[in-house]
Amino acid sequence: MCSKRIPLSFFTPTIASYFGFLLVSLTFTLALFIGSSKIRLI
Repeated sequence: MCSKRIPLSFFTPTIASYFGFLLVSLTFTLALFIGSSKIRLI
């Protein structure tokens, strides 16, 4: 159990930071796409 618990606690922050980065990049891309579409409409 102890040997299995160490990799889990090691990988959890990596997965959390990866999903956080993915969410931020997705939001940024979406905002950029909406901004460019608004500029095209105007």
